[in-house]
Amino acid sequence: MAGILDKMRGFAAVIGILGVALIAMTGYTIHTFHSQQERHGQIAVMTHTIEEWQEKADRLNSEKLRPVTAEQAKEVKSRIIFAAQGNQLNLLGSADHADENGRLCELDVSGDWGNMVNFLKNFGSGDALVGIKGLAMNMEKGKIQAHVVYEIYTK
Repeated sequence: MAGILDKMRGFAAVIGILGVALIAMTGYTIHTFHSQQERHGQIAVMTHTIEEWQEKADRLNSEKLRPVTAEQAKEVKSRIIFAAQGNQLNLLGSADHADENGRLCELDVSGDWGNMVNFLKNFGSGDALVGIKGLAMNMEKGKIQAHVVYEIYTK
């Protein structure tokens, strides 16, 4: 009789351990599912924001603004870099060279998604004619990195 009771206790202990493991795995699965749903929501918001921004960039590139002098182009570039820093973005690199229509510039920045969106929404705001030629974004170490190619049109 004692042998049967010992076997039943052992069996109950195994069932208890399996039950706890099953509950833990279920909790982890639910947590993973909710995390995935949250990421899908973030991706949808990011995609919508980029599409909205692209429409505005296309509209801006088709409008007539004022070209600036070569000296003012340097100031415009500085304002754009300061705007990136004002939006708490890290400056990774910047380059520019003369182009037939003005100064062709490249800017590499990284930071949080919200700060990046604010920077791009207000990109080149002012009366200088600035056209965005290209934008590439990717995620690196939890931060959004952007490579922006833009032209500052000169007289």
